[in-house]
Amino acid sequence: MKGPLRQDYGIELVDIRLQRFNHPADVREAIYQRIRSEREKKATEYRSEGKTLGAEHREHRRRGRREHLAKADFEKKKTEGEAEALASSIRNQAHQQDPEFYVLLKKLDSLQSILAGNKTMLLLSTNRPLFDLLFHPPQPGVQRPAPREERGHERQGVP
Repeated sequence: MKGPLRQDYGIELVDIRLQRFNHPADVREAIYQRIRSEREKKATEYRSEGKTLGAEHREHRRRGRREHLAKADFEKKKTEGEAEALASSIRNQAHQQDPEFYVLLKKLDSLQSILAGNKTMLLLSTNRPLFDLLFHPPQPGVQRPAPREERGHERQGVP
């Protein structure tokens, strides 16, 4: 080896010493245990770091979700407010054009809210002012009879 090293690399080989890579049997298990322990420690560090990063990522997503929901809720309320304002404007225009029709719509809304519940049973006589709209619908240009309540007051003196 002396010749090729000197020619190719210009190195003079003086001495070769071999180190022992094989440890005594009674120490080997302790060395392997130490290596396992160090690797387990490193693996634990990696897991801990991964859990921390995962928690940060989840919190970031939760925060983004909350912000997104808040924006959506704001937009919903804004749109509902605008829609309610428009509906109110339309109702006011309808009331100005035909006040009697507007009163009819209001009464029908009241009827619907009373009769719409499917768990409520309502027993009423048809001789109620509530049903006047159904039995005597409004007709444009025709004078309606007075509601039953008013007629009932007129008949109080009659036996």
